[in-house]
Amino acid sequence: MPNAETPVELARRHVTEGEQRVARQKTIVERLVKDGHEPRAVDKARLLLRTLEHSVRLAKEHLEIELSHSSDAAAPPPGSR
Repeated sequence: MPNAETPVELARRHVTEGEQRVARQKTIVERLVKDGHEPRAVDKARLLLRTLEHSVRLAKEHLEIELSHSSDAAAPPPGSR
């Protein structure tokens, strides 16, 4: 049986994965613009990027809450180093 993640580990993973998704989506938006895709496609890609960025902000807030309730509170959240 696999080891279950602690709430802090799970929250950290969500932040990390979200940041990776944001980075990939930024690349997609840049490529769409560079390649001259129709503005509607670029707008949709940018909307998705904003949604992903919002999700990462929420994930970071959740991580802070988990850290405040955990003995792992001394460990810095991802991306803060």
